[in-house]
Amino acid sequence: MLAHLRRYLLVALVVGFAAHELCAQQPAAAAPAPGQPGSPYRRLVAGVETTIQPDRQANETITHQDMVEIKANFADLLKWQPKTLPDTQTLRFYADKTQFPRAVWCLEFTFLPMRMIKVDFPTENGKLQQKMVWYMVYRVQNVGQHLQPGLSADGLSEVKATDQPTTTDAAAPKPIDIRFVPTFSLETLDKKKAYLDRVIPVAMAPIQKREDPKRRLLNSAEIAQVPLAVGTKDKDTSVWGVAMWEEVDPRIDRFSIYVGGLTNAYRFIDPPGGFKKDAPPGTGRLLQSKYLQLNFWRPSDEFTTTETEIYYGLPITGADGSETVIDHRWVFR
Repeated sequence: MLAHLRRYLLVALVVGFAAHELCAQQPAAAAPAPGQPGSPYRRLVAGVETTIQPDRQANETITHQDMVEIKANFADLLKWQPKTLPDTQTLRFYADKTQFPRAVWCLEFTFLPMRMIKVDFPTENGKLQQKMVWYMVYRVQNVGQHLQPGLSADGLSEVKATDQPTTTDAAAPKPIDIRFVPTFSLETLDKKKAYLDRVIPVAMAPIQKREDPKRRLLNSAEIAQVPLAVGTKDKDTSVWGVAMWEEVDPRIDRFSIYVGGLTNAYRFIDPPGGFKKDAPPGTGRLLQSKYLQLNFWRPSDEFTTTETEIYYGLPITGADGSETVIDHRWVFR
């Protein structure tokens, strides 16, 4: 009986060791994608995210601008009319509506509803002061299909879609390193109050714990350091961040958040008379960048400061009494 027991234990030991070795040789299962069953991240309810698709405009790849510096400083040369050359070879022609081509990229922006959280701030006397922090959790993704100006086989101007845009330097074009360098400005519609996004270290941990302890949220300074790889529907390369505002006036009811850094599109304007002769180049010139404007409203008062009463989309009543909701738009400012 004892011999049979020893033989049984020996066989069990050998079988267990073999099974352990077999399991160790099996490849590890791939980690599930974020939001899928088994993902380490908190799964979001369908519809809680709002995604703004990239706004790609071919006309933003080329700017036609008068060279006001040449027109102001070389007025006599502009009057010269050659007898053996066409007007297209004159300084006057090149100074009028000069073309400035550039590659334009734009990112996809997804955000969660506006939130509020009370945070303890340390004071000079060593005590803690509780303040309300407004914040927005978001993610950005480089979905490619950026706009690259160039020439067709016939020598005509054309704009192509590319996942890796390059500089327009014909001598040595270089790939553009796409990064999200954000600016978030919370502004009331009457423009009397504006709040810039701030890096609030003491608020990061409470927000992280509340939203998803396992998903790291980057502040505006950290997310700007991350190069954005191209993602697809099957490959999510989103980078998550959080924008924060403090000491927001609880009386505001209609406001917009302007998000900058989602695209490198810009335009510049030379106001009439803005440049004077012998002034440094660029004097008086206005440079405007492209921003995403998100509109919100909260039908409450300063005594009821809750996030549940902040709604995405701004109701606008027309002259005929009809109501239209404007949730977002792209603007230059």
